[in-house]
Amino acid sequence: MTRSTPAATSQPWVHDPVRLLLGVGAVLFWLAASIPLAVLGLVAPLPGAVGVFLFFVPQYLFGFALVVRPVESGFARLFPEGTAVLACVALWLAVAIGHAVLTRRWTLTNAFLAALASVVGCAVIVHLAFAAFGYAVQLDGL
Repeated sequence: MTRSTPAATSQPWVHDPVRLLLGVGAVLFWLAASIPLAVLGLVAPLPGAVGVFLFFVPQYLFGFALVVRPVESGFARLFPEGTAVLACVALWLAVAIGHAVLTRRWTLTNAFLAALASVVGCAVIVHLAFAAFGYAVQLDGL
């Protein structure tokens, strides 16, 4: 009969990478859910403000290519297209990994709901940081 050490029983996540993958997957789920929400905002008979909000959610989450800075003739894009894509992927990958590490001991339901808060909170913080430096997101409409 073998006895387990207290450290091994109190930290099961050390030997369970599945918990970390589920945490990353929860953030990626909420990011991916923004696309059908945009379609819903476009085609569903929703009140005006709700439909517009849902339509622009993906641009708000993945909008590094839409960040502009003021110039004499109007506005200019802050990031080139390729850099914007890399910055967006790096940001959301860092958020997903950070969320997974921080919520690895939580129940799956709580970690899944916290992933939504992580996505919304990070998007708000990023856009507030852009605004603090005088940049803005120029959303594309129909």
